Amino acid sequence: MDPQCSGQDIMRCFLCKNDVAPLHCRVCFLHFCGDCVEKHTSDKSKVHNVVSFRQLLSIPMCSVHPTKQCNLLCEQCNSPICGLCISSEEHKHHDIVDIWEHCKNNQEVIRRDLQELDEIIYPKYREAASTIPARRADAEEHTPKVKAALKNQGESLHTEIDLIIQGKLMEIDDINSQILTAIDREEETLNETIKEIS
Repeated sequence: MDPQCSGQDIMRCFLCKNDVAPLHCRVCFLHFCGDCVEKHTSDKSKVHNVVSFRQLLSIPMCSVHPTKQCNLLCEQCNSPICGLCISSEEHKHHDIVDIWEHCKNNQEVIRRDLQELDEIIYPKYREAASTIPARRADAEEHTPKVKAALKNQGESLHTEIDLIIQGKLMEIDDINSQILTAIDREEETLNETIKEIS
């Protein structure tokens, strides 16, 4: 298999086609080896911007002006922009800061956050996690006791309710007996009166 045609082949120089190409021209979108860069930049019809692949991947290119690097940041839009974007209507009254300064500040904030996470938050979570087995065992031990106590309380309440209901049933029977006795007397009185009237 020809290494020049292989999909797994390394990036080759655009001019000499043989050497590995560790450099990239952002204006022409071509790759070059160290020897051929001078030949490429000798063309004065353009202002070439040759960077290493590491730089190419670390510095974003402007989505509006593809040949320009985004070395600024619009704080309102929270997006990288190039020098030409500053004068556009979209960013006219926005706060613009140097992207590297912003990254440096963010790195400091992230470093502090990581330190707080490492020294304060993580130990608290580890401590909380270490109590879980004891809490689980405690819950497993106490749940049957609570259930047994509730069952006993329920039985006690049922006994008490049964006694109250029995007492109320006896009261009802007693009242019913008194009512029936009163009705019987009234019936006797009425029957005697009816005899007398007859």
